[in-house]
Amino acid sequence: MGFIQAGRSLKRKKVGTSTENSKKIAKVQSIASKNLTSIDDRSILEKLPGEIVYRVFTLVGLNGNSLHMTNRYFNRMFQFSKTSDGNNWPGFGLIEEIIRVHYTFDLNSKIDINASFRKIQKYKKKLSEENFLELEHALKVFEDNQFVLSSDIFNRRFMNSRVVELIGSRKALEPEKIAREILQRSQYIKHQFKGLIEKIRNQPESELDRLVAVADTRFELGNEEENEDLDATPGVSSEDMNSYKISNVPSVISDFPERFYKGPWTSDKISMMNQMGKVLNFRYKDLDRAVVSALEGYNDKSQYKVSEFVLVMEQVSISGNYSSVESIVATFRALDRNENALIKSELRQLVRRLLLMYYGVEPNERSSDAELWVYLAEDRNVTHLNEVMEVAPTPDVNTLRLLGL
Repeated sequence: MGFIQAGRSLKRKKVGTSTENSKKIAKVQSIASKNLTSIDDRSILEKLPGEIVYRVFTLVGLNGNSLHMTNRYFNRMFQFSKTSDGNNWPGFGLIEEIIRVHYTFDLNSKIDINASFRKIQKYKKKLSEENFLELEHALKVFEDNQFVLSSDIFNRRFMNSRVVELIGSRKALEPEKIAREILQRSQYIKHQFKGLIEKIRNQPESELDRLVAVADTRFELGNEEENEDLDATPGVSSEDMNSYKISNVPSVISDFPERFYKGPWTSDKISMMNQMGKVLNFRYKDLDRAVVSALEGYNDKSQYKVSEFVLVMEQVSISGNYSSVESIVATFRALDRNENALIKSELRQLVRRLLLMYYGVEPNERSSDAELWVYLAEDRNVTHLNEVMEVAPTPDVNTLRLLGL
């Protein structure tokens, strides 16, 4: 006799068929498979928030940093010079941080402006105001021109005209000039205070009071190196300090970085040159090399026009004269190489401009044109020869013989 459990059905449950069981097993296996494939196999860096990844990228720096080339995810993340629309610039903050951390230098890193002003106030009790005018002016100039960019930043591939706009009117110097300016500022302050100490010591002893002891102590101007001999610092001597011009500090002219001496040339690159010349005071020190580079591969597929290039050249050359035998010959060769009528018209205008500019100065102020005549003799292009003869003075006997005339 069996027992009855309350609430339990007395009917026997039907056991499922083997087909039904296999379907259930397949369903469970499918779910398990999906769970297995959904496991996050991303790297640790990929799981981090974008802000932290940007910070890591920034601290590592750009030299040898290939994080952006690791995979597509990071490649998309670090397309920071591009925009998704007209107003959105996701990489704005990252570029600002990279510039601040790796390319911004403090020219006052070896001096303490506030400490210097406090010492001036202390010494004013024993010396007249005119003794401090030069030093106070220098400190004010240093304070107003504290930070500067390294011109190396303009060699970076992510630099374009929009990033140059972001930089604005910040000063930029070559790395070696930055190092020298930091050193000269420190030594200049030491030099000035050394002169003040001598003046105080040369006063009658009755007026010295307690300042003799103060003058003999170590001056705390930042790095506490002020008691070192001025000539002990490599590269900076007392004579350097006497010729050091404070007024030159805010308006130092920097040479264009190497990137702007060679291709590829584009309209955006030329726009960058224009902005760097106008706002950041960059000038070409070897303009011939840049002009020749821009003309060497110029054709109807080039991503810029000669006309816009010429306008910028006039603004970024130190003397305003960017013509030379090398640039004239490069233009003639570009003319020989191109068949496009529009390109030829542009180059004809350019070569005329270059010839007038080159022969418009005194003979002793320009380089020899012998190379130009040699090129014309080898080229045997009558059109080119006539263009030069219209502007150039009558060549000498040897040149005429070279031309076969």
